Amino acid sequence: MSLFHAGLQPAIDSDGAPIAGATWNFYATGTTTPRNVFSDSGCTLSLGSTQTADAAGRFAAAFVKDATPTRAILKDAGGATLLDIDPVTVSSGGCTIVSSIDVSGGTTGLTTTGGPVTSSGTITVAGTLAVANGGTGATTATTARNALSAAKSGANTDITSLEDGTTIAAGGTIAGNSIGFRGLPLSSQTQGALITLALTDAGKRVANTTGGWAIPANGTVAFPIDTVIALYNNSGSTRTVAITTDTLRWAGTTSTGTRTVAAYGWCWLTKVASTEWSASGNLT
Repeated sequence: MSLFHAGLQPAIDSDGAPIAGATWNFYATGTTTPRNVFSDSGCTLSLGSTQTADAAGRFAAAFVKDATPTRAILKDAGGATLLDIDPVTVSSGGCTIVSSIDVSGGTTGLTTTGGPVTSSGTITVAGTLAVANGGTGATTATTARNALSAAKSGANTDITSLEDGTTIAAGGTIAGNSIGFRGLPLSSQTQGALITLALTDAGKRVANTTGGWAIPANGTVAFPIDTVIALYNNSGSTRTVAITTDTLRWAGTTSTGTRTVAAYGWCWLTKVASTEWSASGNLT
């Protein structure tokens, strides 16, 4: 049963004035055989086959049967045809009066309570939305990440492997066993003057053209033990590697103190104790 027109919908002329005494006349489609319409969605209260407008051109609500195609002709008070609709096109779903409503969670993983609602009420949704439906299927952050194969933000043990091409960015506390680089990326330190090494230089290439390098005391910059830094002399002259209060030991010798790096040479620094570094490479 579908609603043909809602109550109080007026018949109006081309000037927008109501047509008092206008009539809707209903027939079997393609014929002039009268067909009844109804005042209720259950088709129990017949209005007959003709409806007459009131003084304001308004009609009562009328329902037609979905299964029986219907012709509707609008006439003025004198019987002249104003509109002929054959067949009446109504949607069995779009205009049908709804007597109750209910909700189902289907395959989403959600459940509902409180339905069906027949006049007024509340339907409550509970449960967890499945991954296939855009949710996580979980009630805790840990199980949600597991369901989505996601890693926890910040420090975590969720990441057990990385794909080739993953870019590593320095962050948090750098340790000797921190995730490093497959290559030897250039430090952001500015070349052309004395460079004092910083924590962000760990695992990187620190190049310089003039001025050399200085290793700060452990009390000033506490590089973790096992930190490795590569110094590259990007010039045709020798450059020095100086250390403050800690010890810089030349690998393979008993010599300590400031070292000289050959032109376009390398110096590999490894922190072997809290206040001791080992240097190897193109040194004197």
